Amino acid sequence: MELHPATMTVAPHLFQSPSKLGDLSFANRATASVVLAYAVFSMVWILLSDAAVLRFTTNPHQIAFVSSIKGGLFVAVTSVLLALLMYRYFKLLASANEKLRASEKTWQFALEGSGDGVWDWSIQTGAAKFSPRWKDMLGYAVDEIGESADEWEKRVHPEDKARVMADLQAHTEGQTRAFAVEFRMHCKDGSWKWVLGRGMVVSRDVQGQAVRLVGTNTDIHERKLLEDGLRFQAQVDYLTGMANRGHFMHQAEQEIVRARRYGKSPSLLMLDVDLFKQVNDAHGHNAGDAVLTKLAEICRQTLRDVDTVGRMGGEEFAVLLPESGPGEALDVAERLRAAVAATKFPIERGLPIQVTVSIGVGAVVSKDDTIDVILSKADNALYEAKNSGRNRVCVAAH
Repeated sequence: MELHPATMTVAPHLFQSPSKLGDLSFANRATASVVLAYAVFSMVWILLSDAAVLRFTTNPHQIAFVSSIKGGLFVAVTSVLLALLMYRYFKLLASANEKLRASEKTWQFALEGSGDGVWDWSIQTGAAKFSPRWKDMLGYAVDEIGESADEWEKRVHPEDKARVMADLQAHTEGQTRAFAVEFRMHCKDGSWKWVLGRGMVVSRDVQGQAVRLVGTNTDIHERKLLEDGLRFQAQVDYLTGMANRGHFMHQAEQEIVRARRYGKSPSLLMLDVDLFKQVNDAHGHNAGDAVLTKLAEICRQTLRDVDTVGRMGGEEFAVLLPESGPGEALDVAERLRAAVAATKFPIERGLPIQVTVSIGVGAVVSKDDTIDVILSKADNALYEAKNSGRNRVCVAAH
């Protein structure tokens, strides 16, 4: 899983643990300086001061008096030394923190300027901060979303939540280098917006548990709509809105596999408009298109939601009937044929015309039957229906 280039190259400090920042390396040096200075000063003071006192007096009372003064001076000098070192330490710490805050604000501004919303989550406390752009992306004002991780989680689409949370957990447990997932979020106006969420754990405790997670949300809604549109065009017949031949065959193959697993075989209908060439010749191709569009509408109204209809080419349609034996398929085919025969088909600049269809029924009779075998059976039955006078249904022989 790759991290967003902006968060890797533009703002690397946002994804580092503060203990690793170069500006804070002085903390170890300052501590070492205090310890070294104290040790050197103590050794020098003890050795030189004791030797100096003994050179001037051997009187126990005078030695005790001088030692008291010496001890007081030692405490005073070391206190001043420690105070100076600590002053320098905290001054440098404050300066580093100020630089860090300023830097974070700068890069947050840069990220938001690119259109991304920034979020910062304290995992152990559940507290979270969301940038103004993050809130605006969902249609909210700055003060309309609180500072809790629940504000993020409760807006994730129910169908996406399990996948998103699984990816998030995998990253916090150290299984992935970064967190990156596409999902939908609920907007203030009730709509759902596609976003790309990216993030990385920037801090862990001594046990290796994730403490802080920082990342961005990118609005990818328009891109997803475009992808869905292209996918729809690749799968659907432009005129009727039914599945095209390729998509129908794919769905039919999947149904065959499922049927073998559960032992409930499907059936297939091949449907053809009778004398369709005469409709085009007499009334024009626009009238032919109107007939096919109306036929698709009748199929939707007559068939079940689980049934799949595909335009196989020209005036020929196929209907897949899951879990339907030859008897059930025959009933469906007769109902469909009757519905078409009872409908007046409107045509452009003309009176409605009467159209009929012939239907062939093919069924799975062996576990080795493939979709091509079933199509062949239904085609043969359709050919028989045409030769028998049209406007009728024939069932393929086993």
